[in-house]
Amino acid sequence: MKIKTLKEKMFLIIGSGLGLGYSPIMPGTCGTLLGIPIFYLLKENNIGFIIFTLILFFIGISASNFISIKFKQKDPSFIVIDEIVGFLIAAMFIEFSILNIALIFVFFRLFDIIKPFPIKKLEKLSLGWGVMSDDVLAGIYANIIVRIILVFI
Repeated sequence: MKIKTLKEKMFLIIGSGLGLGYSPIMPGTCGTLLGIPIFYLLKENNIGFIIFTLILFFIGISASNFISIKFKQKDPSFIVIDEIVGFLIAAMFIEFSILNIALIFVFFRLFDIIKPFPIKKLEKLSLGWGVMSDDVLAGIYANIIVRIILVFI
């Protein structure tokens, strides 16, 4: 597969989470890890966190569209931008701490993997929308569960 333009290269770099999506084992989990330093960098700026996550979401849709069409696959395993955005949504407005990161990470990955209703249905959306939307909802579910847990600990 010949990648010709800078735009195509950028879509692959961003879509693969700076290459973490090419990990031979658990690429989605590896990609999710990139969300942790982003969370750290944006933890003090709620507006910046929201804006960055929104921009990354729409870039993720474009990158996923391009990659899905170029590689003739609905959601190649090396696309992990969706996991990064999903993790950021799971972390949104939650205090940065080791415990919170662990909870966010575990619950986001759990919901992303098991895909409770209606997460699985969102995968059926067109190309990049389907790639990104299921992880957004998994992130929302994880955020809610972590907030509930944090009330009790």
